[in-house]
Amino acid sequence: MAPLARALLIYCALYPVCQSAEEAPLSESWFRILIERSIIRVGVGFRSDEITVTDDALNGEGQLVNERGFQPSLSIGFENAYFGESNWGYSAVLGYTQFDMDKQKIGNDVVDLGTSAEGELFYLAPSVFYNWGSKHYDGGYFKLGGALGIGYLRTKGDVLLTDLSGNPRHSFDIKSDPISASVGLFAETGYKDWFLRLQVAGPVVEEEDREISGATVGLTFGYTFHLFN
Repeated sequence: MAPLARALLIYCALYPVCQSAEEAPLSESWFRILIERSIIRVGVGFRSDEITVTDDALNGEGQLVNERGFQPSLSIGFENAYFGESNWGYSAVLGYTQFDMDKQKIGNDVVDLGTSAEGELFYLAPSVFYNWGSKHYDGGYFKLGGALGIGYLRTKGDVLLTDLSGNPRHSFDIKSDPISASVGLFAETGYKDWFLRLQVAGPVVEEEDREISGATVGLTFGYTFHLFN
Protein backbone atom coordinates (compact mmCIF):
# COMPACT_ATOMS: atom_id res chain seq x y z
CA MET A 1 0.00 0.00 0.00
CA ALA A 2 1.34 3.47 -0.85
CA PRO A 3 2.59 5.61 2.08
CA LEU A 4 -0.05 8.27 1.45
CA ALA A 5 -2.87 5.71 1.48
CA ARG A 6 -1.56 4.17 4.72
CA ALA A 7 -1.32 7.60 6.30
CA LEU A 8 -4.89 8.48 5.38
CA LEU A 9 -6.22 5.19 6.75
CA ILE A 10 -4.42 5.59 10.07
CA TYR A 11 -5.41 9.25 10.35
CA CYS A 12 -9.07 8.43 9.85
CA ALA A 13 -8.77 5.81 12.56
CA LEU A 14 -7.35 8.33 15.02
CA TYR A 15 -8.94 11.70 14.24
CA PRO A 16 -12.16 12.31 16.21
CA VAL A 17 -14.34 13.50 13.34
CA CYS A 18 -13.46 10.46 11.22
CA GLN A 19 -16.08 8.27 12.82
CA SER A 20 -17.95 5.66 10.83
CA ALA A 21 -20.93 6.96 8.91
CA GLU A 22 -22.76 3.79 9.96
CA GLU A 23 -22.53 4.77 13.63
CA ALA A 24 -24.36 8.08 13.22
CA PRO A 25 -27.22 9.50 11.16
CA LEU A 26 -26.29 10.87 7.78
CA SER A 27 -26.65 14.43 9.06
CA GLU A 28 -23.93 13.70 11.64
CA SER A 29 -21.67 11.51 9.54
CA TRP A 30 -17.98 12.31 9.37
CA PHE A 31 -18.16 12.90 5.62
CA ARG A 32 -20.83 15.56 5.92
CA ILE A 33 -19.04 17.20 8.86
CA LEU A 34 -15.82 17.43 6.86
CA ILE A 35 -17.59 18.83 3.81
CA GLU A 36 -19.56 21.42 5.73
CA ARG A 37 -16.45 22.65 7.57
CA SER A 38 -14.19 22.77 4.51
CA ILE A 39 -12.25 25.93 3.78
CA ILE A 40 -9.78 27.01 1.10
CA ARG A 41 -6.98 29.41 2.03
CA VAL A 42 -5.31 31.44 -0.71
CA GLY A 43 -2.27 33.56 -0.03
CA VAL A 44 1.30 34.60 -0.71
CA GLY A 45 4.39 34.25 1.41
CA PHE A 46 7.85 32.85 2.00
CA ARG A 47 8.67 29.16 2.26
CA SER A 48 11.70 26.90 2.65
CA ASP A 49 12.30 23.15 2.97
CA GLU A 50 14.86 21.73 5.40
CA ILE A 51 16.56 18.42 6.16
CA THR A 52 18.36 18.26 9.51
CA VAL A 53 20.70 15.37 10.39
CA THR A 54 21.65 14.97 14.05
CA ASP A 55 24.35 12.47 15.02
CA ASP A 56 23.75 11.44 18.65
CA ALA A 57 27.06 9.60 18.96
CA LEU A 58 29.17 12.55 17.76
CA ASN A 59 26.77 15.18 19.10
CA GLY A 60 26.90 16.96 15.75
CA GLU A 61 24.36 18.44 13.37
CA GLY A 62 24.06 19.56 9.76
CA GLN A 63 21.17 21.22 7.95
CA LEU A 64 20.38 21.28 4.22
CA VAL A 65 17.95 23.90 2.92
CA ASN A 66 16.01 24.87 -0.17
CA GLU A 67 14.77 28.44 0.07
CA ARG A 68 11.81 28.74 -2.28
CA GLY A 69 11.39 32.46 -1.62
CA PHE A 70 8.24 34.49 -2.22
CA GLN A 71 5.48 32.47 -3.86
CA PRO A 72 1.69 31.96 -3.96
CA SER A 73 0.07 29.32 -1.75
CA LEU A 74 -3.15 27.31 -1.76
CA SER A 75 -4.30 25.03 1.05
CA ILE A 76 -7.41 23.07 2.00
CA GLY A 77 -8.49 22.76 5.60
CA PHE A 78 -11.34 22.87 8.09
CA GLU A 79 -12.97 25.63 10.13
CA ASN A 80 -12.03 26.19 13.76
CA ALA A 81 -13.46 23.67 16.23
CA TYR A 82 -13.33 23.97 20.03
CA PHE A 83 -13.54 21.85 23.14
CA GLY A 84 -16.84 22.98 24.60
CA GLU A 85 -16.92 26.69 25.46
CA SER A 86 -13.19 26.95 26.12
CA ASN A 87 -10.54 28.75 24.08
CA TRP A 88 -8.80 25.43 23.40
CA GLY A 89 -9.46 24.20 19.88
CA TYR A 90 -8.35 21.54 17.44
CA SER A 91 -7.63 21.28 13.73
CA ALA A 92 -5.26 19.40 11.42
CA VAL A 93 -1.86 20.28 9.97
CA LEU A 94 -1.36 18.81 6.50
CA GLY A 95 1.47 19.11 4.00
CA TYR A 96 3.33 17.48 1.12
CA THR A 97 6.38 18.62 -0.79
CA GLN A 98 9.09 17.34 -3.12
CA PHE A 99 12.53 18.86 -2.66
CA ASP A 100 15.97 19.08 -4.25
CA MET A 101 18.54 20.77 -2.02
CA ASP A 102 22.15 21.74 -2.70
CA LYS A 103 22.87 24.31 0.05
CA GLN A 104 23.63 24.08 3.77
CA LYS A 105 22.71 26.49 6.52
CA ILE A 106 25.48 27.68 8.86
CA GLY A 107 24.19 30.16 11.39
CA ASN A 108 22.31 32.76 9.35
CA ASP A 109 24.22 31.97 6.13
CA VAL A 110 23.21 29.58 3.34
CA VAL A 111 26.28 28.26 1.50
CA ASP A 112 27.33 25.66 -1.08
CA LEU A 113 29.48 22.96 0.56
CA GLY A 114 29.12 20.39 -2.21
CA THR A 115 26.38 18.52 -0.32
CA SER A 116 22.86 17.79 -1.53
CA ALA A 117 19.64 15.87 -0.90
CA GLU A 118 16.52 15.01 -2.86
CA GLY A 119 13.26 13.37 -1.91
CA GLU A 120 9.77 14.03 -0.63
CA LEU A 121 7.98 14.46 2.68
CA PHE A 122 4.40 14.20 3.84
CA TYR A 123 2.76 14.92 7.19
CA LEU A 124 -0.76 14.71 8.57
CA ALA A 125 -1.19 15.61 12.23
CA PRO A 126 -4.06 16.54 14.54
CA SER A 127 -3.23 19.81 16.28
CA VAL A 128 -4.34 21.58 19.43
CA PHE A 129 -4.26 25.37 19.80
CA TYR A 130 -5.21 28.12 22.21
CA ASN A 131 -7.06 31.11 20.81
CA TRP A 132 -7.19 34.68 22.08
CA GLY A 133 -10.02 36.76 20.64
CA SER A 134 -12.61 35.82 18.04
CA LYS A 135 -13.23 32.08 17.66
CA HIS A 136 -15.20 31.92 14.41
CA TYR A 137 -13.83 34.40 11.85
CA ASP A 138 -15.95 37.34 13.05
CA GLY A 139 -13.22 39.55 14.57
CA GLY A 140 -9.56 39.76 15.49
CA TYR A 141 -7.69 36.80 16.97
CA PHE A 142 -4.32 35.27 17.77
CA LYS A 143 -3.64 31.57 18.31
CA LEU A 144 -0.70 29.30 19.11
CA GLY A 145 -0.68 25.58 18.51
CA GLY A 146 1.26 22.37 18.24
CA ALA A 147 0.72 19.19 16.23
CA LEU A 148 1.70 15.54 16.68
CA GLY A 149 0.78 12.88 14.18
CA ILE A 150 2.09 10.81 11.31
CA GLY A 151 4.53 11.51 8.48
CA TYR A 152 6.55 10.00 5.67
CA LEU A 153 10.08 10.97 4.64
CA ARG A 154 12.06 9.64 1.68
CA THR A 155 15.41 11.25 1.09
CA LYS A 156 18.87 10.47 -0.25
CA GLY A 157 21.97 12.63 -0.04
CA ASP A 158 24.86 13.76 2.12
CA VAL A 159 25.51 16.51 4.66
CA LEU A 160 28.47 17.93 6.59
CA LEU A 161 28.18 18.17 10.37
CA THR A 162 29.26 21.79 10.34
CA ASP A 163 29.30 22.32 14.11
CA LEU A 164 32.11 19.76 14.59
CA SER A 165 35.83 20.14 13.93
CA GLY A 166 36.75 18.69 10.55
CA ASN A 167 33.13 18.82 9.31
CA PRO A 168 32.56 15.03 9.14
CA ARG A 169 30.35 13.93 6.25
CA HIS A 170 27.17 11.89 6.61
CA SER A 171 25.61 10.02 3.69
CA PHE A 172 22.01 8.86 4.02
CA ASP A 173 19.43 6.96 2.02
CA ILE A 174 16.26 6.50 4.04
CA LYS A 175 12.63 5.66 3.56
CA SER A 176 10.36 5.89 6.61
CA ASP A 177 8.33 2.77 5.90
CA PRO A 178 5.59 2.39 6.81
CA ILE A 179 5.38 5.82 8.45
CA SER A 180 7.14 7.94 11.05
CA ALA A 181 6.17 10.51 13.65
CA SER A 182 5.46 14.09 12.61
CA VAL A 183 5.60 17.25 14.72
CA GLY A 184 4.66 20.84 14.07
CA LEU A 185 4.28 24.30 15.60
CA PHE A 186 2.29 27.27 14.33
CA ALA A 187 1.27 30.81 15.24
CA GLU A 188 -1.53 32.67 13.48
CA THR A 189 -3.11 36.08 13.76
CA GLY A 190 -5.86 37.61 11.70
CA TYR A 191 -9.03 39.63 11.39
CA LYS A 192 -12.17 37.86 10.20
CA ASP A 193 -11.11 35.87 7.11
CA TRP A 194 -7.71 37.56 6.63
CA PHE A 195 -4.78 35.76 8.26
CA LEU A 196 -1.00 35.76 8.76
CA ARG A 197 0.39 32.33 9.65
CA LEU A 198 3.86 31.05 10.58
CA GLN A 199 4.18 27.26 10.48
CA VAL A 200 6.96 24.70 10.91
CA ALA A 201 6.05 21.03 10.43
CA GLY A 202 7.39 17.73 9.14
CA PRO A 203 8.31 14.09 9.83
CA VAL A 204 11.11 12.87 12.12
CA VAL A 205 12.95 9.55 11.52
CA GLU A 206 15.14 7.79 14.11
CA GLU A 207 17.87 5.65 12.55
CA GLU A 208 20.45 3.94 14.80
CA ASP A 209 22.61 6.75 16.27
CA ARG A 210 21.15 9.57 14.23
CA GLU A 211 17.94 11.48 13.72
CA ILE A 212 16.84 12.83 10.34
CA SER A 213 14.01 15.35 10.27
CA GLY A 214 12.35 17.01 7.32
CA ALA A 215 10.39 20.24 7.62
CA THR A 216 8.62 22.91 5.65
CA VAL A 217 8.82 26.42 7.08
CA GLY A 218 6.34 28.98 5.83
CA LEU A 219 5.08 32.50 6.54
CA THR A 220 1.83 33.14 4.65
CA PHE A 221 -0.55 36.08 4.35
CA GLY A 222 -3.90 35.26 2.82
CA TYR A 223 -7.68 34.99 2.83
CA THR A 224 -10.00 32.16 3.93
CA PHE A 225 -12.93 31.04 1.75
CA HIS A 226 -15.71 29.07 3.51
CA LEU A 227 -17.06 26.66 0.92
CA PHE A 228 -20.46 25.90 2.43
CA ASN A 229 -21.07 28.67 5.00
